Amino acid sequence: MIIELFGPPGVGKTTFAKALAERLRARGHAVELVMSVRPAEGAPHVAPQVQRASGSARSAAFERLRRPFLEMLRLLRRHSFASEEATSANDLVRMLTPTSRLWSFRLSQYLTRLSSSWQAASASDTIMVFDQAFIQAVSSLMLLGENEDEMLVSQLLDRAPKADLLIRLDAPRDVLEARLTARQNAQGLMERLFELDLARNLALIGIIDRLQALLEKRGETVIRVNSLDHQSHEEGMARVEERLAARTSAEPLRVAS
Repeated sequence: MIIELFGPPGVGKTTFAKALAERLRARGHAVELVMSVRPAEGAPHVAPQVQRASGSARSAAFERLRRPFLEMLRLLRRHSFASEEATSANDLVRMLTPTSRLWSFRLSQYLTRLSSSWQAASASDTIMVFDQAFIQAVSSLMLLGENEDEMLVSQLLDRAPKADLLIRLDAPRDVLEARLTARQNAQGLMERLFELDLARNLALIGIIDRLQALLEKRGETVIRVNSLDHQSHEEGMARVEERLAARTSAEPLRVAS
């Protein structure tokens, strides 16, 4: 089973994915996380001023280049990897091409790696939790391609692989703006080159709203979780557990050994 999270930047997708995985494991389920963690989040308990003083801002920017490069090398070395994942990724990007060539290239590479991870997850008999995946990528294509045409977006959703369970993370706009501003202030200049600016990150809120409405119009069920505090997380995870129980009542989930 694949669980996919989506939501605007700064909403806490990674935090919720980790908490959900821990809760499900505590209930005896076998769970694996597929994370797209930002390099700067590798040491979350270090104060921003200490990070800058230690040079981690520079290393975070370097990691933004190194990790995708190594992942692509691993894909290319796989005998089973011909061009299927790359073709699928390029098809999605061609359908709604970002106006920036750099972002077009970056999304193509990201979707190629994501397609490979998704293929492996589909063959697994554990619960696979993606902190973000194809729905998030579609929202980025809508933003960077400057096109929210419903018919075109529906075609993108038709081509993208489907998760078994969709979870949309949400928070008030002022909370997201504060979180994104704090994140930006903690970054070095080089790392900011790999990020969208604050205005475009906030523009994703409306795009995510419209994308969720389209998903529901198409008959998809989306569990909406507020990420304001611990209590909100607990309530959201309880709803996810209920939905998992309903989906798997006929075929119980494999219990971790």
